[in-house]
Amino acid sequence: MDYADSHRRQILRQTVEETRTKSPGKSAGGPFDFASAGGIICWGARWELANGNWASGNGRLTTFTLEHRQTGDTQVLGGWGYVWGALLGPMYVLFKGFPGLALLMLPLSVMVFGTVGVLAVLVALWSDSSAIRTLVFAALLVLGLALNGYFAVELTRRGFLRLGYREGYY
Repeated sequence: MDYADSHRRQILRQTVEETRTKSPGKSAGGPFDFASAGGIICWGARWELANGNWASGNGRLTTFTLEHRQTGDTQVLGGWGYVWGALLGPMYVLFKGFPGLALLMLPLSVMVFGTVGVLAVLVALWSDSSAIRTLVFAALLVLGLALNGYFAVELTRRGFLRLGYREGYY
């Protein structure tokens, strides 16, 4: 284990400890901390839950910290992973080293954006107002990208779990 890896682990442990000991209504004091929203957005686009439930699967963006049992290698899937997963979809999963899961992600992405496209056409046919169409198109695009990012991170997480990684901080 090199110095950078050791330093990264130390920072993650400190962040976990600070988050676990912070009271729910108290401000963390950093420029990018939003404690009143129920979570902390840290510099570097790491999304973490304020209540210490790190891999809750409750619909919020969650940072998954995966550590390999034998090698001690740590993989962190979170903030930027959702962004790259949303934009690249199956390519993100492939770049992470899971070609089989990337093939599984391909029909998921087609299904998500196909549904978004069909809904956009239905709204275009239904609505006469260009303002409503524009807002609905934007909302559908954001929803499609969010779903694509969520599926990409979730499939990548499952791939790492199959390789012998475990979740959480130990």
